[in-house]
Amino acid sequence: MPARFMIVPQQVLKVDGLNRIPDNVGHDEASAAEPFACAINAQELLGIEEGDTVVVFGAGPIGCMHIRIAWGVHKAGRIALIDVNTERLKMSADAVEPDEIINGAEVDVFAKVMELTGGRGVDVVITATAANVTCAPRHRQDAVRRTADAPPPPSHGVAREDGGGGRNVS
Repeated sequence: MPARFMIVPQQVLKVDGLNRIPDNVGHDEASAAEPFACAINAQELLGIEEGDTVVVFGAGPIGCMHIRIAWGVHKAGRIALIDVNTERLKMSADAVEPDEIINGAEVDVFAKVMELTGGRGVDVVITATAANVTCAPRHRQDAVRRTADAPPPPSHGVAREDGGGGRNVS
């Protein structure tokens, strides 16, 4: 049973930071609203375009949301899902059906991405995990397609590279 009351910090009240859950919305649905909104915001910042090749690091709920949004809203092209947990990767792949699944514990992620893209790399990398193993900077940076004069994406944060480079968000 959900809590009937909770203590809310004064700072939250000052910025109108509470949202009442409508009676017709269940607690399960309401709990997904904030991470879903974060995924939408991240993808708007990335500027995913129709046909972009996307890699999502992290096969948890937020990674799955990113896949659904990239296809459903942005009409992304091929999408690969990467994780190091075999069971989570299979469960999530069964749910959201990415074009490719890559187990980072079993293969060299960079080599696999380059193989799958014919050496081109990807347009967009989304990091939806806190696990350092699945989002090693080399994997995130090198797998993103970019022009020779474009700098590599940052190891964290949000960036959109102009000049034909890839985009990265974490």
